[in-house]
Amino acid sequence: MLAVTDGQSVTVKPSAVDDGWGQPIELPPFTLDCFVQEETRTVANQYGDEAVVQLRIVLEGLARISYRDKIRYENEIGVIVEREPVRIAVKRRVDGTPLITEVFV
Repeated sequence: MLAVTDGQSVTVKPSAVDDGWGQPIELPPFTLDCFVQEETRTVANQYGDEAVVQLRIVLEGLARISYRDKIRYENEIGVIVEREPVRIAVKRRVDGTPLITEVFV
């Protein structure tokens, strides 16, 4: 197992799921251990357009995160960032198993 976390964590508020009758079902938020790098960077979003992001979040394995979820991070001095992901990239080993998930917010 790869140890990339260093005591930091993010809270993920999943997007509402449709119940089949057009009513949204709210899912409870959950917390994931991660490594967060605070930097300003330009990345390509899911549509190929350039976007400026503030956080690079590295999660172990294949994380349950979608582009419609809200990700909340609070750093050591109390600055809170809560946004939807701009880019989600899964890095895999040679045999195809997921190694890390990079989320750019």
